[in-house]
Amino acid sequence: MEFGTSNIILSIAIPTWNRAEYLKRCLESIEKDIQGKVLSLEIIVSDNCSTDNTQDIIQYFLKKGLPIKVFLNSENMGIEYNITQCYKKSNGKFVLVLGDDDFFIPGGIVYILELLKSYNSEQLGIVNFYNNSIYRKPNLIYKVYLNNVVFIKTLSYWVTFISGNIINKDLLGDLNISKYEGSFLTQVPYIYNAALRSKVNIIVYKPIIIAEINNSGGYKLFDVFAKNYNQILNDFKRSGISQSVINSINNDMLLEFFPQFVYKTRFDKKNKFSEKRIWPMIYNTHKFYISFWMCITPLFILPKLFSKIWLRIVINNFASLRRRFRVNEN
Repeated sequence: MEFGTSNIILSIAIPTWNRAEYLKRCLESIEKDIQGKVLSLEIIVSDNCSTDNTQDIIQYFLKKGLPIKVFLNSENMGIEYNITQCYKKSNGKFVLVLGDDDFFIPGGIVYILELLKSYNSEQLGIVNFYNNSIYRKPNLIYKVYLNNVVFIKTLSYWVTFISGNIINKDLLGDLNISKYEGSFLTQVPYIYNAALRSKVNIIVYKPIIIAEINNSGGYKLFDVFAKNYNQILNDFKRSGISQSVINSINNDMLLEFFPQFVYKTRFDKKNKFSEKRIWPMIYNTHKFYISFWMCITPLFILPKLFSKIWLRIVINNFASLRRRFRVNEN
């Protein structure tokens, strides 16, 4: 396989740590998709000092001819450092930071490259391709947004899914990312900054990647998605994100995202997001939303059986209605 050595259009940068088997599947999907093609593409793996056989996996693909640029940290610097390094080390006009447990479907990389080539790269800010799983539009492959704020509202909380967003590096500006260290959402300011500085943003409804579900954890989910995310949203008010957009995104989370995790945190002993005091966290940021009192509060106070029934009601009725409304709205 060959790659263009100049004018790299897309950098696929993969931060990883001790997940060799997932990384193998990810790199395998890339190798199969691009074999025999000349592409303006680079592949980066940023290894956060793995102690498993991650480096063996990388060497395996290097020997097969996959030209991977490897950055090996001398110690585990934390996931946010590793993600930021992926952005900084990328040479492409656009960069996709891809989770090591996610992988491309056949044809996904080539499709994305052709889409990037078809638009003025000076104007294009973000290409999102994971929102399709929730708000898929029949017979629509992708949609172009000329209004940045409408794009952000449509993207909603899926902006937090790092593997689903390609960023134009030239539109990041002088963003001070250090203030978001510890938020576990350092990719979000990058995405918002590029989206708001662009003239065109795109949401792709054609399936591009397969994401591993229920495969993250080790952080306080409600601290991250209730408090930290809202702090980021509020920081971007001065850049153009209105309070009505923030309200819309929070309502999306209250109806579609938070309910399952409130239930799991209360009743699932295997839940990876271990938090003892989640009520104050979500109450402080969402107490002014009717959907918080209608959909979330009962999940905090009802016994397990009734809480499970209420969860199904929320998902099958309130959240479903919200999704249908969003599809028609956008």
